[in-house]
Amino acid sequence: MLDPLEGVAVDGTIVTGASRTRVGSAYQDVVADTVAAIMDAEPQASVYLYGSVSTGQAIPALSDVDVLTVGLDPRTAVGLSADLSRQFHGRCRGVELSVMAGEEFLGASARAYGNRVSFVTIACSWRAQIMRAACRPLQRM
Repeated sequence: MLDPLEGVAVDGTIVTGASRTRVGSAYQDVVADTVAAIMDAEPQASVYLYGSVSTGQAIPALSDVDVLTVGLDPRTAVGLSADLSRQFHGRCRGVELSVMAGEEFLGASARAYGNRVSFVTIACSWRAQIMRAACRPLQRM
């Protein structure tokens, strides 16, 4: 389902509907517990919520919670994803944690830039023409 708030602004910047205020009530505690679990495991990690939950388009019990983490150990992410998916079974399809190392996402290299563009193109919007956005890390809720 397309988010009616996403698109390209007159000045050429990308507009997404992703906002904390658009996270539905059915997902508020799922997101809060997910962020808390990630921050407990790795306080220096960055956490990016994306997909239908971040835009208010999620369907309770059917949609999953999509999260990109930067700086979280991949093995830890697998365990947290499984634990959170079990905890919220019936409330969401699952809690999906993707992982990138800091230098793969936040660095100045061409690879890091490409990863940011890919993340935004695929995850922050569903429109192929969108090439970048200003996704901000979530803080502990």
